Amino acid sequence: MPPELKQKLTFEQYLLTPYDGRRTEFVNGEIIEVAPPTGRHLDIVSDLGDLLKAYLRAHQPDWLVRSGAEIKIPHQNNSRNPDLLICTKAQWQIVRAQTKAEFLSDNPPLLTIEIVSPNSVEKNTQELIAEYAEAKVLEYWIVNPITETVSVYALDGQVYSLIGEFAGEQTVHSQLLEHWSATAAEMLG
Repeated sequence: MPPELKQKLTFEQYLLTPYDGRRTEFVNGEIIEVAPPTGRHLDIVSDLGDLLKAYLRAHQPDWLVRSGAEIKIPHQNNSRNPDLLICTKAQWQIVRAQTKAEFLSDNPPLLTIEIVSPNSVEKNTQELIAEYAEAKVLEYWIVNPITETVSVYALDGQVYSLIGEFAGEQTVHSQLLEHWSATAAEMLG
């Protein structure tokens, strides 16, 4: 079927589609397959997830790190799948009870993290900044192995403000994770 004739799904229809094992996002009424990650991408997700879990055990035991869950973007027919996110245990219980692991508009996670890949630079640095702000995610981190930087954005009203861009042995600062002490180099593996 030509793309222009393909019927778009509603968000409700998307929620009812069975999980088929593919890594996807829901964008503009279509299920879009996300390119497979590189080995370095997977290493960063795993190692950063471990750093975050250790931090949360010590400083925020009621919060969790998750990957694979999606976030509904309000006022759009989009659902995004960040590499990592942080939410409260109470939020996760709501997500667990649903057909799909989806943070709906009234239950955004606290923080999302995207690892940049060569084919996702524009999406991570432009599209998702606007979409995660619209979803009211309090912080958005962009971990960029291409530029060897970590950018931290904090929600300021309805848009993000850049807290900082960190590289090398600079400690990454977060408003949400007040005692975070990892350097950009540690976060990039």
